[in-house]
Amino acid sequence: MKWRNAASVGVALLCVAAGVWVYLGGERAFLISYVDLGLHELGHLLLAWAPGLVAPLAGSVFQVVIPIALAFYFGLRQESYASALMFAWAATSAANVAVYVADAPNQELWLLGTGRHDWAWVFGQLGHLDWAAPFASGVRWFAVALAAIGLIVAVVPLLTPHARKRAIARDRAKAEAREAALCAKAPRHEPRNIPDAPSKQAPPAAPAGRF
Repeated sequence: MKWRNAASVGVALLCVAAGVWVYLGGERAFLISYVDLGLHELGHLLLAWAPGLVAPLAGSVFQVVIPIALAFYFGLRQESYASALMFAWAATSAANVAVYVADAPNQELWLLGTGRHDWAWVFGQLGHLDWAAPFASGVRWFAVALAAIGLIVAVVPLLTPHARKRAIARDRAKAEAREAALCAKAPRHEPRNIPDAPSKQAPPAAPAGRF
């Protein structure tokens, strides 16, 4: 319990730092931005066959959705510190997307691969490059909200320690019930403490006498 609480405190501080960094206009988080780039390109690769706007949007969507999906996965496993950390990661990734969106009208960012600007192409297809600035602002506020959610997920277990203890006790009870059910289904071999009775054999035939 102590190390879990320490992890929750540490992750809560990271969520605060991520929220402040996103709010102040951060662009790329240290080192994690390379993971975001990999997820971005993976999204393009997996959905390169998709028609319309799906393929160019897949990269930005993937780099934000994957951390959020991991946050929900750890949340279902009641690993609050890991879930909060994933929300903080998603916040920094969304901030990176906001920078990319805002660059659509000017296209000043260095791009990997073919050099096509995803968001410039999307807004160009829609005929509204003027949507870039307000959409980027919305994405950045979404990033701030993700950092805030991560902070809440990290802090709630610290404020409700008894709820965590009850959850752990409930999980332990479920595990013991499953183990008992498996033992009940297993075949039983009763110990045989009574020695086997000697087998009854027919008495030997009397020898033939002389008459």
